[in-house]
Amino acid sequence: MRRTITGRLSIVVLGSVLGMAPLATPAQAQPVTLTDGHADAIDVDSAGGSLTVQVLDGTGGGPVERDPADVTFDVPGDAKVTVPGGCGGGWGFLGDPEDTVWVLPQDLTTANNKDLLWLGWNTEEVASDVFEDDELTVELVDVESTGSSDDFSVYTVNFFGCPSVVFDSGNGLPDTKPFGQDNHAHFNWAFEATGEYTVTVEVTGTLDGTTTEVRSGPVELTFDVHN
Repeated sequence: MRRTITGRLSIVVLGSVLGMAPLATPAQAQPVTLTDGHADAIDVDSAGGSLTVQVLDGTGGGPVERDPADVTFDVPGDAKVTVPGGCGGGWGFLGDPEDTVWVLPQDLTTANNKDLLWLGWNTEEVASDVFEDDELTVELVDVESTGSSDDFSVYTVNFFGCPSVVFDSGNGLPDTKPFGQDNHAHFNWAFEATGEYTVTVEVTGTLDGTTTEVRSGPVELTFDVHN
């Protein structure tokens, strides 16, 4: 059943979610496809002033830390929605009204969302006073797709049903978003066609009291968007 985007609330979750413990168990390297439940697609760790990005997989009760190279995020036909109008044309980044897009939602409270992935960003394991102003930057570096479009976006929706765009590959890359240390948030992840998407992200920060920039290096996230 095709869903509508309108009316989702903007949800930002701080601290542990759905009982996920602060410390995760490293997983043996093996390919896995995540289909539903909670996971952090961008799970940032820091040790000795370095930055790494993993996937924090809570879909099986976990949490389990996985190498992003081993993970495929499933975006099935149940994720299809129609682009609404209104909001002063604010939905235009997804296409024209009534176009079809595939969205992994920021809110799983409605019945027809519960069998989809709920993907977040997580910096809860980054200690304070390591990076300047306790702030990092998440960068969308590149998006490629095997399908007819490689348009990808990340956004939230406010109480009035209008969107706020975090990333939009359709208007040029890179895009950046500041994201604080010890933070955990969820977003809508939108894809405008079927295909296998490779979404490349990188996390950066400046060491506190210095001008030294630390980079995680580019990390590729794989999404299988299908009917």
